[in-house]
Amino acid sequence: MQHYFTRFAMVCMGCLCVLMSSCLADVDLDNIDTDTSVHLSMGIPLGETSIRVGDLLGDSTLSGLRVDSVNGRYVYSDTMSSSYDFYAIDLVDYVQPHEVALCLDSILVSLLPSLPEVPEIPDLPFLPDIPSILDSLGIEVGLPANTVVDINIPIALDLSSLNADRGNQRLDSIEVNLASFLATISLKNIDFEWSDIQTLELSLGKGFRCFDSNVIPIPVGTGGFNQKLPIDLKNFNIVLLEDPQLGPLPSNMVNTLEFNLHLALKTSQEILLEKGQEIRLGLGLQAIDFAAIYGYINTSSYLRQVVDNMPLSELWGSWGALDGLIIPIREPSIKLYFEHSLSMPLLIKLNKFGVSSGTDYKYATFNGQPTTEIHIPAQIPLDAPLGTRATDSIVLDYTPEHGNLAELFTIHPENISYDFCIEGDTTEQKQFRITNDLQMNMKWGIDVPFEFNEGIHISYTTAIDSINLTALQLDSLIAEIQAIKQVDTIDLHLFLTIENWIPFDILGHITFYNANNEVVKLSGMESEALDLHLLYPKDHVVDGVVVEPSKNIISLELHKDDFARLASVNHIELSVDLGDNVDVVKLAPDESLHISAGITADIDAVINLFEAL
Repeated sequence: MQHYFTRFAMVCMGCLCVLMSSCLADVDLDNIDTDTSVHLSMGIPLGETSIRVGDLLGDSTLSGLRVDSVNGRYVYSDTMSSSYDFYAIDLVDYVQPHEVALCLDSILVSLLPSLPEVPEIPDLPFLPDIPSILDSLGIEVGLPANTVVDINIPIALDLSSLNADRGNQRLDSIEVNLASFLATISLKNIDFEWSDIQTLELSLGKGFRCFDSNVIPIPVGTGGFNQKLPIDLKNFNIVLLEDPQLGPLPSNMVNTLEFNLHLALKTSQEILLEKGQEIRLGLGLQAIDFAAIYGYINTSSYLRQVVDNMPLSELWGSWGALDGLIIPIREPSIKLYFEHSLSMPLLIKLNKFGVSSGTDYKYATFNGQPTTEIHIPAQIPLDAPLGTRATDSIVLDYTPEHGNLAELFTIHPENISYDFCIEGDTTEQKQFRITNDLQMNMKWGIDVPFEFNEGIHISYTTAIDSINLTALQLDSLIAEIQAIKQVDTIDLHLFLTIENWIPFDILGHITFYNANNEVVKLSGMESEALDLHLLYPKDHVVDGVVVEPSKNIISLELHKDDFARLASVNHIELSVDLGDNVDVVKLAPDESLHISAGITADIDAVINLFEAL
């Protein structure tokens, strides 16, 4: 403990010099009184600690919190993403399956090389009636084996419901990647064999625009009649209107998809002509993968409503231990990004945007209104390459026209809630293109500069473990000075020096605890805790930044017994309330509350000079 007693050592050396300067011949050294009264002042530092703004905000765990490279102030920036599917037309629901029956009378009779003589029939009827007549006469006529029969069956699928009762919207054309159909071929009163089929193909007619070939071969396989034949058509267009124009439904709209099934077979046995011989064809659309749909919208058309809730646990989760948190953020900003493939202007109808904390809700207002509409021009031309995507955005911030978000952040927000509709906007463009990648990727970009308006309040409690008092024993300290023979008086004080670099008023308490977490109260304390009161250092703040701290010194008179009490202190608890600023506050990570502690001891004592040497 020698470094605590510099003043004492100097006194001793001074006395020694006086003695040595005396005339030794006239002095009886054996009878010299070497005791003298002295006043000793000792300063005993106990330790120091700092509480950083970064500790208050949890910057070690808050991933989005960063320091702006320009001004050194805190900024919170983060993104949160989600995806939604747009409302889309399921074309399969609008295309009903269809079946047609073809009578084979004329086809089969035309293949006969000659008709048998029919007596007592003056006039030869039309060919389609001949099988019935022959049947009524009991005459059997047949096609010999190895006869080649060509059959063409036309069929059409009705598309009129695609544009029926749509009013303000019209589909003009569809680019198709793949369309899957199912066909069924069945027979009535005729004994063709499936193995007789030489050729089976489907030709595309009205309503189609094909890029390669309009004839689709169908594998015959080893099945039989009545089986379901899958037919896949790739890379073609369905064209409902050749030259799209603005306005209502035109009279030249195509309302059907027309097909022709060509069936060529070679009979493996004789086929008798009978009454009511038919071949039936059924066809239906099973699935369609379209690349793009082109159309026309007369008035704004609903595309998608999004109602969702987004937790802010990442932003505020580390602040959960801060009681009484009020953070009136000065200039918060939120950007909402829409990434999509729509070739049309958009109208965003924002029905609700707010934050919640428990049961407490606050909602954005737009020039005093709870809702707003945002027009976003088209960014993707109608003829842009498929796969082109655009990113639109809307901005919500602290201004009255953009939501007045500063009012929302006066509570401790735990969730963002929102409700908005996306519509096609026809004020500038009525034609549209919707591609198959209809998923809308939505991203919230949050930008919160840690600049606060008047009214911010943060309550914070922490333990100070860096101050170790367990070795502090006054008797042992005095005993180290062996020259002290008698202590007459002792004056003890505990000093706490507090420097405030944080631009807030600070009110708080310092409480001492022993190892059993029991409060240690010193004799000079009026209560169980020492009160702190540091005023806002407004005279030392430039543009929200503290350039010189406010300082407060707490002096507490101690008794000799307080040394033993201090030695039992295991930890110190600091509880502070920060707030009541009157100006804009900007926070930097190393702004801090600095506390240092020490004890002064003024001792009147009798010492022996020779023992002091």
